[in-house]
Amino acid sequence: MSSYRKSFEIRWSDVDPNGHARHTSYSDYAAHVRFGFMFEHGISYERLEAMGVGPVILKEELDYLRETKLSEKIEIEYSSLGLSKDGSHWKLRHDIFNSSGKRSVRITLSGGWIDMKSRKLIVPPDELFQIFQKIPQEKNFRELPPLVR
Repeated sequence: MSSYRKSFEIRWSDVDPNGHARHTSYSDYAAHVRFGFMFEHGISYERLEAMGVGPVILKEELDYLRETKLSEKIEIEYSSLGLSKDGSHWKLRHDIFNSSGKRSVRITLSGGWIDMKSRKLIVPPDELFQIFQKIPQEKNFRELPPLVR
C-alpha cells in the first residue's frame, strides 16, 4: 500500500484543559485530510455542490493510544478499509502519528453519499467512485455491501 499523508501542528484552539489535543480536533484534522485527497483529485467543494452530492458519515470511532500536545507536529495517514461495488458504501481509516512517529490515534469511519436535494443515500457519480478507488487500500481491504438497494 502506498500511503497518503498530511502533516499538521497542534494549534492552541485544538488543546483541551489537560494540555493535550482535544478529542474533536482529531476528527477535524482527519476531515481535512479526506477533503485534501479529493481536492488533489479534482473534486472541490464547488464541484460537489454542482453534482448535488455530499459524503455522509454513518459511524466514526476513535481509539486514543497516546496524547499529543500543543505545537506538536503530527502526521495523518489515510487509507481505505472497504468499498462497495457500486461505491455507495465506504469504510476509511486515519492513523495519526505523533512527532516521535508513534501512532497516537486511530480513526475508523464508514459512510456513503447523500443526494443534497432528496436527502437520501445514493450511488455516487462515477467521478467520485473512481476517486474513492484511488485511496490507498489496507491489506485487509474488503468489498462492502451496498447501502442503496
